[in-house]
Amino acid sequence: MCHMTWQYQVPKSRLSNWINKAIKLNVCEVDICASTRLPSSLFTCKTLAKLRLNQSVRESLSSIYLPCLKSLDIVGFPNSKLIHGCPMLESLSSKVSRCDLKKDYIFNIPTMKRLELTFASTINFVNHKVVLRVPNLEFLSVVGVLSSSIVVEDVSSLVGASIACHEPTVNQRWVELLKIVRRVQHLSIQYFPDRSTLPIFPNMKHLELKGFWVSELILGFLECCPELME
Repeated sequence: MCHMTWQYQVPKSRLSNWINKAIKLNVCEVDICASTRLPSSLFTCKTLAKLRLNQSVRESLSSIYLPCLKSLDIVGFPNSKLIHGCPMLESLSSKVSRCDLKKDYIFNIPTMKRLELTFASTINFVNHKVVLRVPNLEFLSVVGVLSSSIVVEDVSSLVGASIACHEPTVNQRWVELLKIVRRVQHLSIQYFPDRSTLPIFPNMKHLELKGFWVSELILGFLECCPELME
C-alpha cells in the first residue's frame, strides 16, 4: 500500500506537485497537515482509501469523487458535496472546533460503520440537532462538549459506543445520548455529569468506566446492566 505523510512545512507549489505525483502512483492513504488549499486532484483520486486532513474541505471545489475512500479524518462537519462524493465511506472522524449551525446537520451515510465526533471545549451551544441517518453504524464515539443534541434515527446495528464528557455541559443531552446507545453490547464512559435516572442496558456485556467515579454512580450503572449482574 502506498502511504503518504507530511509533518513539516513545504511551499504550496511543492506540496501540490507531491500530491499529484502520489496520485499518479495510485496512492491509497494520505495524511496531510497543511493550512494551505490542497489541489483539487486530491479529491478526485480513484485509488485513495484513507484520508486524514487538519482542515475542512471547501464547498467551492468543482468536483469531489473518491470512489474507494473508506476512512476519513477531518476538521469540522463534512459538507454535503464531500459526503456524496464518497459512496464507500465506512469510517468518519470529525473534530469540531466551532459550531455555527444555522439548521440541523444531517449525516446521511448508509455505508457508515464507525463514527467519531469530537467537540472542542470552547464551542458554543446551539439549538440545532446533529441527525445521524446511518443504518449500518456499528460504533459511535462522542467526545468533548455536546454543543447540540444528537439524534440517531436507526441504531439497530450499533454494537459499541464510547462517551467522554470533558467538562460540565448540558446534562440532559448526555442523558439523551445514553438512551440512544442503550442497546449496545460494549460501552466506555469517561465522566458522566448527570446522576438522574439511567436507562436500562439490556445487552451490555462489557462496561468501562474511566476516570473518577463515586461509588453510588458505579452501582447505579451496574444495576442498569442486567447481563453484567448475572
